[in-house]
Amino acid sequence: MSRAAEQPTAEQARQARDCVLAEAAAAGKRPSVLTVARRSGLSNTTFRRHFPDIARELSEARRTLQRLTPEARQLRTQLEAATNVIRIGTGSSTEDQTQGAPWASGRGRSAHCRR
Repeated sequence: MSRAAEQPTAEQARQARDCVLAEAAAAGKRPSVLTVARRSGLSNTTFRRHFPDIARELSEARRTLQRLTPEARQLRTQLEAATNVIRIGTGSSTEDQTQGAPWASGRGRSAHCRR
C-alpha cells in the first residue's frame, strides 16, 4: 500500500500559483495548472480536486492571455521597432543595455519562487 503524500496548504498552493504566474509573465508564456501542481508536488488531477478555485483562476488567466495574444504581438512588434530607432539614434547595443539587468541572468526571481 502506498503512503499518501503530504498535501500542501492552501497558502503554499497560492504561493506556487503566484510564482508560476510571475514566471509565465516574465517569459511571455501562458501559466498552466500542471506547472503549479508539479511545483506543489501533486498530480494535475489531485491538485484540481483539492484546489478547484486556484485551478479555475489559472484557467481563466490562461484564456485571458490567449485572447490578448494577437494584440500583444502587434504591440511587441511596434515596441521593438521603436527600440531599434532609439538604439540607432544613441549608438548603443543590446548587450550594453542588458548587462547587469536582473532578468538577463535570472536573478530577478523572488526568493520564495526558487526551486
